[in-house]
Amino acid sequence: IFCATQFTLQSQTGYPLAHWDFNGISGASTVKAIYTGGGISSVAPSTYVSFGSGVAVCNWYTGNGFTGRQTAITLNDAINDHVYLSFTITPLSSTGINITDISYTAFSQNQNRSFALFSSINGFNAANAIQINENVASGTRLNYSLTNHINITSPVEFRVYVYGVYD
Repeated sequence: IFCATQFTLQSQTGYPLAHWDFNGISGASTVKAIYTGGGISSVAPSTYVSFGSGVAVCNWYTGNGFTGRQTAITLNDAINDHVYLSFTITPLSSTGINITDISYTAFSQNQNRSFALFSSINGFNAANAIQINENVASGTRLNYSLTNHINITSPVEFRVYVYGVYD
C-alpha cells in the first residue's frame, strides 16, 4: 500500500504551476489541484490526479493521503499493468508554459518502494524515464528536474509509476 501526500509542479521562475495536497483525502480515485497557477487550465483532465487502472484505491492511510494498493515488482510490470499516478497539465493559451520541477512525497506501509517519472513528451516506455528513484523509504520527498518541458502549448500527461513490493 502506498500513499501520496503532496505533488507540486514548478515553473522556470520557481513559482508553482499546480499543487495538490492530499491531506484529508481517503478512498478517492481522482483529486483536483488545490492551487492552479496562471496560464494553466483547471478544467478536467487538467490539474486532476488519478490512479492508473492497475492500482486499487484503498483507505489504509485514512484521511492523510491519496492511497492505493499495487502489485508490480519491476518497472516493466508497473508499465504493463498500468500501476501509476497520473496528472495532466493543459496550458490556457498558445504562449507556452515551462515546467521545470516536480516534487512528490511518498509514503509506504512499512516497505521501501520505487518510483519512476514519465511524461507524454518523452513517452511511457522504460527507456524514456525522466527519473527513477529505487528503494525509497516511506516519507521521502522526491524532486524531479525536467529539462525538455519548455514552451509547452498543448496538454502534457505525467505519470509516476510505483513498483518494487507486492501487497
